[in-house]
Amino acid sequence: MPMNGAGTVTPPAGTYVTAGTTIESAPYNAQVLDACDVMTQHVARDGRKALTGNLPFGGFKATGMANGSAADDAATVAQLQANSVSHASSTGGTVDAITLTFTPTLAALSTGMRIRWTSAGPNTITTPTVNPATLGTKTLVRNGGAALVAGDTGASGYECEAEYNGTNFVLLNPAKAQTTPASTTDALTGTDATKFLTPDALAALWERGTNVASAATISFGEGGYFVVTGNITITDIDFDTDKPGRTAWVRFNSALTLTYNASTLILPGAANIAVAAGDIACFVSEGSDIVRCLVYQRASGRPLLASPYTDYDLGAPSLATTYTQAHGLAAYPSSFNVYLECTTADRSWAVGDRVLFATASTGDLGGGSSSAMTAVMNTTNVVVQTPSTAIYLAAKGTGVSSTAITLASWKIIVRVFA
Repeated sequence: MPMNGAGTVTPPAGTYVTAGTTIESAPYNAQVLDACDVMTQHVARDGRKALTGNLPFGGFKATGMANGSAADDAATVAQLQANSVSHASSTGGTVDAITLTFTPTLAALSTGMRIRWTSAGPNTITTPTVNPATLGTKTLVRNGGAALVAGDTGASGYECEAEYNGTNFVLLNPAKAQTTPASTTDALTGTDATKFLTPDALAALWERGTNVASAATISFGEGGYFVVTGNITITDIDFDTDKPGRTAWVRFNSALTLTYNASTLILPGAANIAVAAGDIACFVSEGSDIVRCLVYQRASGRPLLASPYTDYDLGAPSLATTYTQAHGLAAYPSSFNVYLECTTADRSWAVGDRVLFATASTGDLGGGSSSAMTAVMNTTNVVVQTPSTAIYLAAKGTGVSSTAITLASWKIIVRVFA
């Protein structure tokens, strides 16, 4: 009885018989053997024989199944709906060394496997372990690998769920919210990812801190704004809790000196700063005991770094005289001014008073003037020419009645800007 690939059985040739004729042995024996083969290939209802190949159901269902009870059993829809296959049937061990039994038992641990169990009580340590189906003791951790906090496995009856990451079991539903607040030091250090930040700890970054007495080395504690008192020269600035990028605004209440250091105290212009009372500055840590001044604002409103210039003293003026002053810039100065500075009181002008007489020019002196002072510059010198008859200047504060100055009571100052 041959059976085709679709499972259809047909009688072999020569097996049809006619009444009253003799049955031949060969066809008869072939039919018996075929029948035995067909019965051998079919599934016995009492399960006495295992399948030797996959069994396609042709779109039909296996119905009336019992729940699977071994790792290689088929699971029923009821088991899947109840999630009972991945839920431990019993919880043993201790609250910090949990053992789990599964029915059916687990065959092996694999990355991504999820298990569930009913807690027997809250963990008391931060590194509790779980051993599912005696497959190996693994540490329970929080998502991201952080240690648990006490009580994360919940009180007795709490349903725990964890996923195996190939090394540890990650507890997906810790019972405890993150309850450890960050200290102000934690906030300033900025490295602890396991604590929450309170407004008080956050304020350590910006609030006004304790006044700091000036000294050779000063250090800023909690806060973002400080007042430095006293007038002792400062050569080094530190932070009690250092973190690259931390800043501090500072107001100085007395005059003192900030000393430039290319390695530890980097100041604008790479030079010392003569601090005046009321000046404000902002300092930032660059790590490794390096502090840089980012901003410096003088209380007077004047810029910290003015355009660089050099003053040259040409002495008391003489009439009809040309003065040549080398400036050493090897290029045209950006500008220059010519002043007369009073050296002896003269016609209401006091010692030290300066009067601007000429500004930058790149022309020539021409033939000079009988009463005006002229000046020009080039890539090498500034040239000043005095008048031939007198230098006239009004009395201070009047602006009128110009009269000749006493030449010996004044001197020529040339200010050259780089």
